[in-house]
Amino acid sequence: MSDAGGRPPSGGPAVVAESSGSRNFLWGFLALVSGAALVRGHIGATTDAGRLAVDGIVGVVFVGTVALWVWFNRHPARLEVSPDAIVFRHRGQKGSARLPRTGDLYVSTTMLGGKHPLRFLKVTGSEEAIALQMFDWNRVQEACLAAGWRFVDRSDG
Repeated sequence: MSDAGGRPPSGGPAVVAESSGSRNFLWGFLALVSGAALVRGHIGATTDAGRLAVDGIVGVVFVGTVALWVWFNRHPARLEVSPDAIVFRHRGQKGSARLPRTGDLYVSTTMLGGKHPLRFLKVTGSEEAIALQMFDWNRVQEACLAAGWRFVDRSDG
């Protein structure tokens, strides 16, 4: 249980949970598209061999997409913000990304395909970065400021 700012009562790190809307939109959209392709391919195939090939290939994609959707819902990402570091992890997983407190925070933006901005949280003095697409920016900012982090404006990324 945590207070409104995401800080557990024990005074541990503030936790910013992944936005379920972004996660469900992505995997739901991919499942819908692969399911529609499976139905359309099955109906549109003119031979049994073609139908079997479409069902096999697109069916694997559809099942894989649904399995990943379930996995990501069972292992949501979170940011743990403390005065010493910001840690990105998935529930129940060993791996994590860690931004040590080597300086101030800044947001680096990279353009994907020249049109779509991808934002990353970085700290001066470290090469590590945490993708922000799946988190509510206002909650991240509030948690970082509450933990004593300071943001600087860097337009080099």
